[in-house]
Amino acid sequence: MMDIQNNEGNFLVGWVTLLKTKWEIMNYGKNDSNTIGFPGEYDINGVMYKCIDAGDMLHYIIHAEDDTWTAILQSSAALEKENIDGITARYVLDETTQKELENLELGGTISILE
Repeated sequence: MMDIQNNEGNFLVGWVTLLKTKWEIMNYGKNDSNTIGFPGEYDINGVMYKCIDAGDMLHYIIHAEDDTWTAILQSSAALEKENIDGITARYVLDETTQKELENLELGGTISILE
């Protein structure tokens, strides 16, 4: 299972910082390469990060080198933008989103990030 921390308003996945809200402007080549804050797909040291903008929040799907899939979903708005079938572990911020995912019976684990 991937080590994910909810820290200082952002998520930390190993040494990569995942922002909860989108940067106003994407400054190519000027931002920290270990920080993701704009929708798109990123390859950082062989780990694929897909950043999705939904409901004024950023959500993430992570495909690790060991072929595991993990999602960080801040709200159910992400479900309308992205197919989350086949994801092994899902992390959410509240019980409401957790219950919505459980009702979909997608399999895998659903945990609340604290």
